[in-house]
Amino acid sequence: MITPAADDKATAREDAKRLQCMEVWGGNRFVSTTLAMPGLDVFIYSLPHDGEQSVGGGDVHYVSSCAAGVISRLMVADVAGHGADVADIARRLRKLMQRHVNHHQQTGIVKALNREFAALAQSGRFATAVAFSYEGPSERVLVCNAGHPTPFIYRARNRSWELLAEQDTAAAARTSDNIPLGVIETIEYEQFGSKMQTGDVVLCYTDALTEARRADGTMLQTEGALELVRSLDVSRADQIIPSLLAALRGRAGAGGCRTDDDLTLLVFRANGSRPRVPLSAHVTAPIRLICSLVKAIIPSRGDVSPSARPA
Repeated sequence: MITPAADDKATAREDAKRLQCMEVWGGNRFVSTTLAMPGLDVFIYSLPHDGEQSVGGGDVHYVSSCAAGVISRLMVADVAGHGADVADIARRLRKLMQRHVNHHQQTGIVKALNREFAALAQSGRFATAVAFSYEGPSERVLVCNAGHPTPFIYRARNRSWELLAEQDTAAAARTSDNIPLGVIETIEYEQFGSKMQTGDVVLCYTDALTEARRADGTMLQTEGALELVRSLDVSRADQIIPSLLAALRGRAGAGGCRTDDDLTLLVFRANGSRPRVPLSAHVTAPIRLICSLVKAIIPSRGDVSPSARPA
């Protein structure tokens, strides 16, 4: 099922939502929006399967910015199941993001998430997740993958798409990689870094993309999804998601595909801008950090996030 956002007009960068320092934004409901973060243009599309708009789906997305405004954190998780249980897990994820938003090592978030899901193991609940930390000053992205489909990266210098994966063969062979959350409670997740030059684009997605079925019933899988992405025009980053959705439906001549799960697409592009943090932001950073930690401890009610609605 692919519906609402494919026909949406692209949101210009100047109209994008700008994340404040220590703000955690996201949820598990339908959204199609643009965010402006330090050094990044971010585009998010998430559609619960069968239009589960009231409680949301099993895909969870979150982004945040550290107190100094130089590290942007982005995460996509695919939780097994739907409905109220997933909405509760989304709220827990938001709390974890708030607790760890100012930590450089994002493996702490993934480790905490793994403990959460290990406690739910008896109910058969597990999830895959991939977390990114983009360091504005060094233009580097750190990646921690817990059993999630491997993201794609467009290298502007080579004008080509490839898998965003650990290049060190020995490190890539570690068993800590590609183990879903909640399977092994004591596992230690690793992270790796990759340089992002201006114009480079990362595409993260949930498995609804790779498991999309062609007219003949075969799945796209990773190679088919990558081939589809390579057919897109990347000159405008804000059109990558709409173009990919159109290609899935057959508008780009690739043949229509059917999805049978929640679909989330996260695209972020290095725009070459340097984070500029005013002195006042540095001075008030400790206050914002304390407020964020308090929010992470105090139980909350209501929606997963007031901003997790269509922009």
